[in-house]
Amino acid sequence: KFSDVYKRPTTSIARLIDVLNGNLIGGAPNPELGKEAVAAMLNALNLDGLGGPTNFPISAAEVARLFNAVINGGTVEPTSTYAGKRWGAAEVLTYFRCINGTGFCPVTIPSVT
Repeated sequence: KFSDVYKRPTTSIARLIDVLNGNLIGGAPNPELGKEAVAAMLNALNLDGLGGPTNFPISAAEVARLFNAVINGGTVEPTSTYAGKRWGAAEVLTYFRCINGTGFCPVTIPSVT
């Protein structure tokens, strides 16, 4: 999915370092979401090997699910225990920043399990 939406100015597929540095063409739908998704994925994989929720709030699979659902303007139900509430890109970005330790954690955002 990253390769579909994140490209370098030369229009070639962005590398991880390009996403993290914001070296993307203007058409990237949400560079900040991409950066935080990359960080969340690396945190999930690093802290738990396979991305299990033991030492990180969500798995690598959940990072991908949340990102893929909202990157092109969609919404996602973050968790079955939070039925009916849907997040857009802004809420997913806030959540990623929260769990990555790069932003505040509002009390209205539940854990994703």
